[in-house]
This record gives sequence, structure tokens and C-alpha cells, in this order.
Amino acid sequence: MRPKTAMPILMFLSLKGGVAKTTNAVAVAECLADSGNRLLVIDTDHQCGAGALLMGEDALLNREENNKTLADLFQAMLLDDFDVKEINKYVVKKTSNISGGLPNLSVIPCSLRIEDFWFHLSKAKREIRSTEAWMRFLFDERAAKVQKWLLANYDYVIID
Repeated sequence: MRPKTAMPILMFLSLKGGVAKTTNAVAVAECLADSGNRLLVIDTDHQCGAGALLMGEDALLNREENNKTLADLFQAMLLDDFDVKEINKYVVKKTSNISGGLPNLSVIPCSLRIEDFWFHLSKAKREIRSTEAWMRFLFDERAAKVQKWLLANYDYVIID
């Protein structure tokens, strides 16, 4: 069997709010996971809707209080000594309100602090003078390692 080199990434995106992006992302994730696929939902919306639907509000608040959200993962990924295996600390497994959680469905919940991260990152970008330097920073070997980690652990990634 040939190793998998790409995976489907489904992104639910619209500039308009209230068009059921999160509802559809979670429904598609639950359907694919219930069919036996390994799913990772990455909640990128500062409203944290996908995380709240999949984990419940109490669990989401716990992740926020313990700095285990997408904003915290991004912050960790900026460190020179970041190890891709640390992504597991930010992933919540067996999520969904179906049957007490679907074993194949995981989520990285977002955070209200995600906008603070982007604000501070944009300030840091100004210190990197060239576009080439910025691109090297974003797409160093760590991007390939993250992709390899995703391929090893999931059949689909859904980004809300």
C-alpha cells in the first residue's frame, strides 16, 4: 500500500456570519466520523462554536483556563524548540454529543484570545523586514512535520 501524501481538508468559510458554517462543519464531521473516518475539527472562530458544540461549554472553558486552545497551540508553534508531538496536548478526543462522544472525532477548540494572538503576530511581522523572511518563518520544516502528523492521525481535517 502506497503511503498517503495528501488528505482532504474541508474548510467552511464565508465572510457573512449566520450562514450555518459551524452547524454544517460539525454535522459533516459527525457524519464522517460515524462512518469510521478519523476526523479532526479545527475551530478557528473566536466565537468557539464548533468547540462548544463538540465538547460542551464546561469542557471548553476548562481548555481556555488551562491554555490548551488553538491560540495556545499557535503560540507554542512559534517557539524554536516546538515538537510536533506536542499538538496532542491541544487535541480533545472522542467529542460530540452523540452517544457520549464519537471515538473517531477530535477537536482543537478555538479561544476568545485568538485575536490577541493575531494582533501580536502582526506586530512581530513588522520586525521581519522582508516577505521572503516572513515566508521562511511560516513555512520552515515545521509545516512539513505538522502535515506528516496530520496524515498519520486523521483521514479528514475540517476547519471551521
